[in-house]
Amino acid sequence: MRIRMKTKPWLRMLEACAFLALVFALVISVTGLMERKKSRDLFGGFLEEPALYDVLFFGDSQLMNAMMPLEMWEETGVAGYNMACYGSVMPTTYWSLVNALDYASPKIVVIAINGMNETHKVTNYSGDLHTALDFWPMSANKARTIEDLLHDPDDPDYTDIEGYRYRDLRSEFYFTLGKYHSRWSELTKADFQARPAHSRGGEMLVGVAPIWEYELADENDYAEEGGYSYQYLRMAIELCQSRGIEVLLVHLPAPQYINSQRHANTVGSMAQEYGVDFVDVTYMDSIVDYAVDCVDADPHLNVSGTLKMTDYLAS
Repeated sequence: MRIRMKTKPWLRMLEACAFLALVFALVISVTGLMERKKSRDLFGGFLEEPALYDVLFFGDSQLMNAMMPLEMWEETGVAGYNMACYGSVMPTTYWSLVNALDYASPKIVVIAINGMNETHKVTNYSGDLHTALDFWPMSANKARTIEDLLHDPDDPDYTDIEGYRYRDLRSEFYFTLGKYHSRWSELTKADFQARPAHSRGGEMLVGVAPIWEYELADENDYAEEGGYSYQYLRMAIELCQSRGIEVLLVHLPAPQYINSQRHANTVGSMAQEYGVDFVDVTYMDSIVDYAVDCVDADPHLNVSGTLKMTDYLAS
């Protein structure tokens, strides 16, 4: 006669927990394998030693190509990380700052203010937003970031370039496997290897292209302050000041955009209001040579321009 042993309730619960933990670990592993690696390539190194950095840089692709932190380290001994990202408009920049301050306590934050005329919280390239956010571990502030950036009360049906409404994309920012699950055919050997980010953010571009003809706006020609950009820039400054962090605002070279110059003049007045430093490189003809230091007409800086701007910002 066989005696049937009853499984104790706590043992069943333990087995269930172990199974769920295994499934969770598998999902995390597959998610890391499948995701597009650009975000971690650029910013993953920040999370390795966030307390190391005395200065953090925030902005869009123009700042990505204007500051190489390792060059600054070699020249000045100041440790920094370039957190700038493609298509990062001011609301995205603000939330990148919020998430970074969960891990780091920099002495100085540098914010590039190009693109103050943007009218939405994000650009229409959702891939750029993934690059800015994917590497951050899930946290309360990352959740706040997703909820805020993907909700635009002024334009609730705002879409990315592929026609997807941002408010319908929340799940793929919480669970990136939903975004990248179809990358099986794109996987390469590099996807299965560790990819340490040694550059401390920033990218150098190779090539030379002249910019368009331009004229400089009068320094007293101001744009109207309004929209999300100014609201979130004020929030960023006030956040830094509440934590005793110095702020440097920078308008990078953009002489061919009169509207950008006018907005930069307005930001200059805001900087005085808050008592923070502001540098407008567009009005400085001694920093970069537009004939040889740009890779395109936007302008994004090439290698020579990057080294010159890095040297200037480091000083």
